[in-house]
Amino acid sequence: MKSGRPTFVLGLRNLVESGTLLGPLPELFLVTVSIKTLQGLSTELSPKIKDSIPAMLNIVSGILDSENQDASFSVP
Repeated sequence: MKSGRPTFVLGLRNLVESGTLLGPLPELFLVTVSIKTLQGLSTELSPKIKDSIPAMLNIVSGILDSENQDASFSVP
């Protein structure tokens, strides 16, 4: 990891590179919501972000469903 920044400032690339130190990574999926304008810092979700949550859950659920159909699981 090349960055001397504190952990909370690490970018996605640094996070993934750090994970490779632990061994091979599983397949990764990145699902994001983008914003049009930067607003002040808040713990509240904007109405547009709140409204996007059901669609995001459907996307993630679809990814998980397709991955579960492709994976074979063994119980110890």
